[in-house]
Amino acid sequence: LAILGRPHVEDLTWEPPGPIRFVARLDLKPAVDPGEYRGVPVEDVVVEPSDEEVAKVIERIREAHAEFHPVEGRPAAPGDFAVADIAGSFIEIPAPGQNPRTFRDEKITLEVGHPDSMPEINEALRGALPGETRSFRKSFVEDFPNEEFRGKTVDYEVTLAALKEKRLPALDDELARAVSEGDTVETLREKVRGRLRREKDVERRRRFRRSILDTLLSRRDVPAPEVLVESETTSALR
Repeated sequence: LAILGRPHVEDLTWEPPGPIRFVARLDLKPAVDPGEYRGVPVEDVVVEPSDEEVAKVIERIREAHAEFHPVEGRPAAPGDFAVADIAGSFIEIPAPGQNPRTFRDEKITLEVGHPDSMPEINEALRGALPGETRSFRKSFVEDFPNEEFRGKTVDYEVTLAALKEKRLPALDDELARAVSEGDTVETLREKVRGRLRREKDVERRRRFRRSILDTLLSRRDVPAPEVLVESETTSALR
């Protein structure tokens, strides 16, 4: 039996050494008639990877094998990687008996000019030399995601400890061998192309199944058994 939920056992009796007797009420999975499921139209997709898609994966491989080299003799520029100490002090007057709230993060690595970084920190790092400290004040909006900083004003000090630049390896057979022993650039490309082809074929089949199922569901009214509704509600509440 295809049972939904848990059976409800009632009227259980036992008079030793006789048998145990009970009534079990079961919710059974309802039968669903899919109707005519053959010939459902589906939109096909191309599974052969484009050269651009292969190139993007190769570029990610190069990124994964990138090296970081110290920068000397020039200030920080967008695209450099800064190793920085960041300290902050909330300017709000603390409650009686409490010290001003401060924080400090040491030796964190940031890409100068990265859009995910705080714009003020990017600006402080841009043009700085290792060992230089720059200060700024930041007021956070009332709906800032981090509750600790929401509506607060902080005085920052950013000290550039070291500066590095990322260098990508050349796309050659040496890189290919580092990724997979015995590979050349061409065999690496073919392996990447084959992997992308398999991934796209899996996605193609998934879309086929989803499209067929959606079409069949649109043609039939499939009831939601109450026991499943209750189970989902209880799970959500927990």
